[in-house]
Amino acid sequence: MNILKNILIRLFYIFLFSISKKKNLIPETKQIFFNFSREYFHLGDELFFWPTILWLESQNFEIKISSSKLELKKFPRISHIEDGVFLIRPDCYVPGSVSFNVWDGDDRIAKDIFFNSCRLLGIDVSDYNYNDACRLLTKTLTGIKTESIREFEFINNHFNIISSEIDSGMWRYFGNFKNILVSLCKNIDAHSINIHIGKKPINIDLSVDIHKDLGGITDIHDLIHLLSSKNITNVYTFDTIVYHIAFLLNKKIICQPRKWIYQRKSQQIQKRFIPAF
Repeated sequence: MNILKNILIRLFYIFLFSISKKKNLIPETKQIFFNFSREYFHLGDELFFWPTILWLESQNFEIKISSSKLELKKFPRISHIEDGVFLIRPDCYVPGSVSFNVWDGDDRIAKDIFFNSCRLLGIDVSDYNYNDACRLLTKTLTGIKTESIREFEFINNHFNIISSEIDSGMWRYFGNFKNILVSLCKNIDAHSINIHIGKKPINIDLSVDIHKDLGGITDIHDLIHLLSSKNITNVYTFDTIVYHIAFLLNKKIICQPRKWIYQRKSQQIQKRFIPAF
């Protein structure tokens, strides 16, 4: 029921965006807004916008964000419709606002968002600028520290990360998720130190020893700090926020992409999102 509800809400905002008054040119403004408040707008979706956010800030644009779930950096929140423009995915349209769709394209999603945003703002950019934006994001990620991760004894040894979390699209496995997760972990060395992460403790026998189960006891900043460790051997994950952060931090990843009913759709998703940067 919740899936159907979110589909209807998304279609509603996409429709409102489609009939909203469009302007051919963005007014000259240094105020740029982002809306991440919708329930169906996941952590990974937000992460794709952050190279653009950080780079625009470095170019002296005033950034405001509605309901950041990642909070990689503190920005003022949007309290009401102000003079400025929203750079959005259409299902995150804010009625009454001046909004532009920067999600469309056929390149890596974060790259499309960056170039679409800069083009709309009249900024001439190149791959060099985009790579600089990604470096700003990586620097921001590695700068996040939390005390709780430092307390774990395994942090000074080499270890694997196993993520069993899928925030969206679980239905695509048609009840076969357990077998796919076991298959993802089948080549893990029997003597390795394995750390599980997720929203809750693991309840599936993976046939590998779990040294420490962090399921349900870490927040997103704990996770980023953990993935920043130089002692990580491999990251075993699905194509989720864990994969995207591990990619940005240059970790060795064993990834199980989520399946789509149509092979062509799976290929399109992998082209844009695996990797997304």
